Amino acid sequence: MIRLLMAGLLLVSVNTVADTQVTHTFTDGTSAKASEVNKNFDDLEAAIDSIPAGATGPAGATGPAGATGATGATGATGATGPAGTGGTAAGDIALTSTAGNIDIDSAAGKDVDLAGGQVALSSKDNVASAISLETNIGTSETIVVTNTQGTGAGAITLTAASGGVDIDVPLTKGVDIRGGQFVVSALGGVASAISLETNTSTNETIVVTNKQGDSDAAIALTATAGGINLSTGSFSPLTLNPGTGGLITKRAVANVAAPATPNAAQYVNGFINVLFAGGGTGFTLPTGPVLADAMPAGTVTIGDSFICYVINRSGGDITYVAGAAGSTLSAVGGSTLIQKNNSMAKLEFIFNSAAGDAEEYYVLLHADNS
Repeated sequence: MIRLLMAGLLLVSVNTVADTQVTHTFTDGTSAKASEVNKNFDDLEAAIDSIPAGATGPAGATGPAGATGATGATGATGATGPAGTGGTAAGDIALTSTAGNIDIDSAAGKDVDLAGGQVALSSKDNVASAISLETNIGTSETIVVTNTQGTGAGAITLTAASGGVDIDVPLTKGVDIRGGQFVVSALGGVASAISLETNTSTNETIVVTNKQGDSDAAIALTATAGGINLSTGSFSPLTLNPGTGGLITKRAVANVAAPATPNAAQYVNGFINVLFAGGGTGFTLPTGPVLADAMPAGTVTIGDSFICYVINRSGGDITYVAGAAGSTLSAVGGSTLIQKNNSMAKLEFIFNSAAGDAEEYYVLLHADNS
């Protein structure tokens, strides 16, 4: 051990001899005391400690990242933000997607509940089905729109400002519309403004039924300004079943004071009441073109026909004469074209030529001329 220490001292002594001196020097063959050796170590330690630091070397490479430290303590509460609007502004809560979609989805057995003063859906895309309400899961599905308390005429309103409203169901299903009154009104001044039509097969029918109404107008067809046209197929009859109430027709009354002659329009209207004139008179029927002009459309087709009733209260007989042109007159039971006083006659008119300004008609007189 002594030899090892001596070797260290000698080595240190050689490297630092120029600047450092130790207290004790040892020679061969002499003993070394521990206190003297320790003193020399103290001298070396002091010399080493007094060596000034050298220049700083270059920085070494960054070592690997250390493990994440523990979570720090919660920071202090921040300052209170500015006061809100009170929750009354239109956009107080807004979900906005500037480039993509917004998807609200719930489980199959759960609902999406939207409630508010008003629920408004507006589309921004100019495409078909811009707003779509659809189910497509099973055959028990329904779509229900209910206004529980609204009492106005437009409590539920479907409005197409520029286009149509299309209600369509499969062939075997019906469209059921019910209400206190069912009113269909057309806004367009066009032909077929309201149209009820079938066009699928020969078994089709259109049925209008009033099951409990018992008034004279239980079903009423009224044309305030124009006519009513009942038309059937070429080989199909027009059948009227009036029941025990009879078939009642109402005609406009034309009062004519003899010896005046009824005009063409009065014959077309269907009822001429000849007032007392103190004696008989003669009626010359209108020409074919004049009678055609008095028809509802101002024109006729071959086969157009009508009936006119004449009540004679003139005080004498009425003698009928055919028109100057386009009129052929005959009487039932003979050639006498006379209607007795205080009797009713029936005139049956039918057009047999419809050439413009050259129309022709036949008229048959049914009268008491005995």
